[in-house]
Amino acid sequence: MNQGFIIGHLASDVDTRYKDDLAIARFTVAVNSTRDEADFIRVTAFGKLAENCSKYIAKGSHVAVAYRVKTGSYKNKEGKTVYTTDFYANNVEFLSRKGEETEERKPEPRPAEPDVNLAFSASEEEIPF
Repeated sequence: MNQGFIIGHLASDVDTRYKDDLAIARFTVAVNSTRDEADFIRVTAFGKLAENCSKYIAKGSHVAVAYRVKTGSYKNKEGKTVYTTDFYANNVEFLSRKGEETEERKPEPRPAEPDVNLAFSASEEEIPF
């Protein structure tokens, strides 16, 4: 089975173009790979799915993408073989829409700083030791 699934945030706005009345949308999804790093996966959607992606999501939107992988190759200008890996969306779930902040991305309020005042006054009789 050639099926994968990612959840992440759009790293760029959706780029939608038309070829013979077929909508083709391309966007990049940033997916956390480790605590300090992310993988950037370039996704392509076609037809009505592409149109919906263009309409409802933008940079920063939280999405879940079901995709299939297609590999290929071509010869570049120097005659060397270049191998490609493409991710074609089968389905895109919009976990947030254009202009919405997700709960995950909202800045958390900082806790109030404790009032630490180390200065005190006490007589020798009040000190227990």
